[in-house]
Amino acid sequence: MIGTEASAKRSIVQDPEMNEKRRSFLHVGHGKTGSSALQDFLEVNAPLLEEFGLSYPTGRGGEAGKLGMSGNGMLFLDVDDLNGGEIFSSELLFKDEYIDEKSVLISKLMQFRDSLTVIIYTRDVYDHFVSSWGQSIKRGGESHNIAQFAKKYRNFRKLRTFLEILSKRDIDFVIKNYSRTGGIEASFMSLVLPENRDAFMARATLATSKVNRSLTLAELELQRHMNKIFGNKPSGRISELFEKRLPDLPSDKLTVPQSAISVIQRSNSDAIAKINQYLNADDRLSLDPDPSIILDVEQTDYVFSAEHLEAIARFCSNKVQRES
Repeated sequence: MIGTEASAKRSIVQDPEMNEKRRSFLHVGHGKTGSSALQDFLEVNAPLLEEFGLSYPTGRGGEAGKLGMSGNGMLFLDVDDLNGGEIFSSELLFKDEYIDEKSVLISKLMQFRDSLTVIIYTRDVYDHFVSSWGQSIKRGGESHNIAQFAKKYRNFRKLRTFLEILSKRDIDFVIKNYSRTGGIEASFMSLVLPENRDAFMARATLATSKVNRSLTLAELELQRHMNKIFGNKPSGRISELFEKRLPDLPSDKLTVPQSAISVIQRSNSDAIAKINQYLNADDRLSLDPDPSIILDVEQTDYVFSAEHLEAIARFCSNKVQRES
């Protein structure tokens, strides 16, 4: 089944004269495609979703906001039945153990194949690559520089595998390009509420601050070197203090070394070609970089603000107090 937006809408939109159950939806977050922002939006607007015949389950006694950064998608693996209209979302379901033909996720999707649509967002290649590198430093203890990281970057190959399994198993899905949405909240609601999206968005609450913001180049470089010392220990994540004290700081301009671009092109060309078969023409991915993003000279100068220096001093002070 080709998972284009048009094909998904044919299966999502229900005839109001029919008594069929509304379809349910599983959003599988293909890392760094707005998943955290979408999950925050769904949790905050859970009561409004109910008014429109949709629900965002939070588990036994779990009020909205208790699920953390990974959403509620893992609950889907334990459901025995769908009432119709449920929305599940998690980036944890994009792990290797689930992107496999024999996984529990694929078995669950086969069980509910007639009543559920999978929604996936991808992202422009180099935008996604840089964001993934930054996230791996911020949360995953990564200590490699961006050129080294390119050699093990495989998100698009994983995505190709997942889409091929969904298509082979005739599981209904739709894939969109996050880089072209202009806002994942409205884009997502156009898929789950195609006829009432505008009415819903007119009443919905939007986040007033960034969720899971990207670090600046200076912040990344400091955290990367700290990862060499602390590994992936939470006690070594100064990035969390930066996010807390400087939540709205804009990220730096996207740049990628030519050496990393060459590696990505060689290792992802087949995957990108296959993924593009499932995307609408306006959403398709390109391995040809905009010349403006190519970094010709290695970055060696980094800028910290006064607020950064205060946060660094506070982090060091806290470390000394805990260890003394």
